[in-house]
Order: sequence, then structure tokens, then C-alpha cells
Amino acid sequence: MQGMQGTDGRTELQIAFDEVLKMIEDLANAMKDQQSAIIKLNARVVKLEGMTNGKEDHTYN
Repeated sequence: MQGMQGTDGRTELQIAFDEVLKMIEDLANAMKDQQSAIIKLNARVVKLEGMTNGKEDHTYN
């Protein structure tokens, strides 16, 4: 398996390693997107808190 060559001259191990690296890269990108979304949500919360001066609204019953 390790010594077998693919059509492009790479071994199966090299091909598998490249696929693992691609999966890690995809995961890292997804984590960046998630962190960006969290930062945007936090900014909205801060904005809303500023609009209400940090006070909770107890006008509902």
C-alpha cells in the first residue's frame, strides 16, 4: 500500500496525507467563520446594551 504509486507518481500515503491536510484546513476555516460570527453577535449585544443603558426591561407582565 505505502509503496504503490498513483497515476501522478505520488504514493497512496502521500495522497492520504494531502487529504488529511485538506480536512484540517477546512476545519480551520470553519472555526474562523464561527469565531467571526461570535464576534458579530457580541457586537450586537454590546450595541443593544448601549441602547438600553444596560438596564433590563421589566415593562412586560
